Amino acid sequence: MTKPLPTEDRLIYRISSKIRQSLELEEILDTAVTELRLLLQSDRVMIYQFAEDETGKVVAESVVEERLPSLQGLHFPADDIPPHIRKMYLQNRRRSVVNLASGLIGISATPETLPDSPPTPDNPEPEIEYRAVDPCHAQYMLAMGVNTSIVLPIAIGAEKGDKEGRGGTGRYREVQGGQEGQENLGAEGLAREEDGQKRERLWGLVVCHSCDSQPMAIQNLPILQAVVDQLVIAITQSNLFQQSCRQAEYEYLINKIVTTLHSSPTLQIETTLAKIVEALQGIGGRLYLVSASAIAIHNSHPSHPANTSSQDLVKTAQLYTWGVQPPEDFAESNPHWRQLFEESPQLVALESIHNPEIAPFFAAKEIQGLISIPLFYRETFLGYLTIFRNELNTEILWAGKFDPDRKQQYPRKSFTAWQELKQGTCRAWSREDQKLFQEVSQQMAMAIAQYHLYQQVQTLNSTLEAQVQERTARLAELYSQAREQTKRQQTLALVVNKIRESLDLQHIFQTTVTEVQNLLAADRVAIFRFDPKSGFDRGEFIAEVVQPQFISTLTHQVEDHCFGSQFALSYAQGRIQSVDNILTQGLSDCHIQILSQFQIKANLIIPLRYYPHSEAELPTLWGLICIHQCQAPRSWQPEEIEFVEQISTQLGVALQQAELLTCTQAQAAELTQTLADLKQTQAQLLQTEKMSSLGQLVAGVAHEINNPVNFIYGNITHTANYARDLLELMSLYQSHYPEPVAAVAEKITEMDLEFLSDDMPKVLDSMKLGADRIRQLVLSLRNFSRLDQAERKPVDIHEGIDSTLLILQHRFKARAEGENIIVTRHYGNLPQIDCYAGQLNQVFMNVLSNAIDALDSHTPSKNYQPAISIRTYLQSQEDQSQSVMIEISDNGSGIPAEAQARIFDPFFTTKPVGKGTGLGLSISYQIVVDKHQGKFSCESQPGQGTKFSIELPIF
Repeated sequence: MTKPLPTEDRLIYRISSKIRQSLELEEILDTAVTELRLLLQSDRVMIYQFAEDETGKVVAESVVEERLPSLQGLHFPADDIPPHIRKMYLQNRRRSVVNLASGLIGISATPETLPDSPPTPDNPEPEIEYRAVDPCHAQYMLAMGVNTSIVLPIAIGAEKGDKEGRGGTGRYREVQGGQEGQENLGAEGLAREEDGQKRERLWGLVVCHSCDSQPMAIQNLPILQAVVDQLVIAITQSNLFQQSCRQAEYEYLINKIVTTLHSSPTLQIETTLAKIVEALQGIGGRLYLVSASAIAIHNSHPSHPANTSSQDLVKTAQLYTWGVQPPEDFAESNPHWRQLFEESPQLVALESIHNPEIAPFFAAKEIQGLISIPLFYRETFLGYLTIFRNELNTEILWAGKFDPDRKQQYPRKSFTAWQELKQGTCRAWSREDQKLFQEVSQQMAMAIAQYHLYQQVQTLNSTLEAQVQERTARLAELYSQAREQTKRQQTLALVVNKIRESLDLQHIFQTTVTEVQNLLAADRVAIFRFDPKSGFDRGEFIAEVVQPQFISTLTHQVEDHCFGSQFALSYAQGRIQSVDNILTQGLSDCHIQILSQFQIKANLIIPLRYYPHSEAELPTLWGLICIHQCQAPRSWQPEEIEFVEQISTQLGVALQQAELLTCTQAQAAELTQTLADLKQTQAQLLQTEKMSSLGQLVAGVAHEINNPVNFIYGNITHTANYARDLLELMSLYQSHYPEPVAAVAEKITEMDLEFLSDDMPKVLDSMKLGADRIRQLVLSLRNFSRLDQAERKPVDIHEGIDSTLLILQHRFKARAEGENIIVTRHYGNLPQIDCYAGQLNQVFMNVLSNAIDALDSHTPSKNYQPAISIRTYLQSQEDQSQSVMIEISDNGSGIPAEAQARIFDPFFTTKPVGKGTGLGLSISYQIVVDKHQGKFSCESQPGQGTKFSIELPIF
């Protein structure tokens, strides 16, 4: 019988199992405090968590309510645990043990802070330093009804962004009451960094209380520290899971808003504004835009909102609102509003509106906080995007009453819970909120700029129509120009629609070159892409439309070593090359030679640039739009050049959108793979722990049985010889003294000497046979566990199969109304295989157990004989290598066709509930395929049976 684990080990096992089985931190913490209180027999065990403002809250508690009141959910001010005490817990890594009966407090270092003095059997824990309890501390504990306590710190790695505080990396500027936000001392004050090592922060405390004056056993510190270590794992695991969920939600909101912006040629401002307010959990929002006529989209000089006069803004402004709004006199053109953005175009987040210049705008309104950002497109100011939040009434339950004027001199007089209602503040703008808001503002600015361009096109069409009506004398010429212009605009609109309808770049490029070629009647229109690694010296054409009498450029690689050094920079800045005749434009000989190989007589080259998301980065030269005339020279018109420029701008937007989609898809795939890896790791941990425990049990049983069996087996032979000698001596006595005395004759009759002489050798032979049987079983158990052969080494596959069959032999016997299972073995001549023997035995055990289960569940019928067949042989491969084939078949009920494709998936099982976990075949598949680079397959016919094939390569 297995020896039960000690109480402390069972506690650690239960807590670690709860961590592996659940991502619910609250459930794990509740389990930990409950188990600890039962183990320590204390009156209260609670977990105290620190907030950013250094206050604390009891987040988990197990208490004997007849002895102590519950503190679950109550908050404690930061003064309860002064900074020097928090520093002791975190930086010095100390634990405290207080006993009011003795008036002493013991301070103990955690083992990890003493690398030169690790725990030993003689000294399992660092020594405890005792000193007198501070009187204030003693009165504080008495006020709580506590006489003894133990406190251990919970320190975890600092989360990303803790070092910067809530303000982020400095790109965002958070304003409180019209001033720069004060440094956040909460999270930073509870964090530490030692000589560049991993930063840690004090997450909370584990506190054990007792009403009795008896001191808590010091030997409880190791088990408490072990529980704290497990809780650190659970908290870290929960934080990582929450980060993944927040990232997925962020990507979803961005995609939702971007889809709304680009789903229609017209700008759906109200709908988009509503979605942004919803995403940021606001109550209203507004988009303040200067007029399209006041915006110079192609202006190369930066425009700053602070440089625009209030009168100009009022005259040209357009305001779009949704939800709750400030009074009518609130305007972004107000100088006090624009003063917030004087330094640089930064994001401004106001959690509480106390600025005396801004606050009057929000009188009698439920608006309490806002976040705003100026919109720019290519350094051109467009307006402001602002989201409002309402005030948040927060109810906090505080533990105990105290004098706020003398709070550091006297302890609490009462721990009766009292409620505080906080009013006049809004929910803080988190880093995630600010990042989402900035990304949305960039997309909004891009959409607005596109909309202005669309309005310009519409205005141009209206102007052309008016000119046609006014200049009737030139009707034919203007009609031709309008028709050509309309075609260009239709082509441009078609390209824009293709960009908005699809993010497939190849499809967009092919549509673009086709439409441009039809409109301009050019001999060839192509998209050329530079090789990013060539420094603009090499590239290829990736999309093309060409007249059939001219050669295609798609099969040619173009190398021009002059371009990268002489022209790449100017093209990246927007240079356009218009060549009416390559022979008369003064081109270099090498340039003419390159153009001539493609039969070019005249060409128009427009740069195709990629605009990064960050406004601080310059556009990057991605490729070229090439329009070739091959039949004869051609004079390129200004409207044709302008049209191709607009096409280039739209393709630049398509490149930017495609990159955003690629990043989003990559992040989604990464999250999916991470989740799959977590599930796979969980399954592996469960099965590994199970098989490890089974292997240790089997090895231990085999070892314990082996010694007495060897003793019995070694003495049976001698015992048989002694018995034979005694029987021969007795026979000799009978031959010489045929008439024994009466007492001897009576004893011979009583013991039935004749039967004893005949039966005793048979008994000894049976004992020897049984001892042989036990020795074989012990050997099979040792071969199956393979604890002494964990490394990869040559082994006999047949030996592992026989050991597994011997262990499972009791399951081959007949059940009620059934037949014994017949096992047939057809072993081939196999060499020893270099493998992990213990893991392969695990595979054989899983496959044979499943076969036995299938035969047991099969409905018995007349003349039905359950059977399992095992066949091994060598198989030659196409590359002249050899592999070992192991086939295990049964004649059970088979596996349904719809389930065969999933039998190797983790947690999938065809067995009834409670009969299987769905891990056996999944782990077996990993052992064969991943560990041994083999193949594991299944063939099954419902009603006829199942065959598993294992192929192991011979290296």
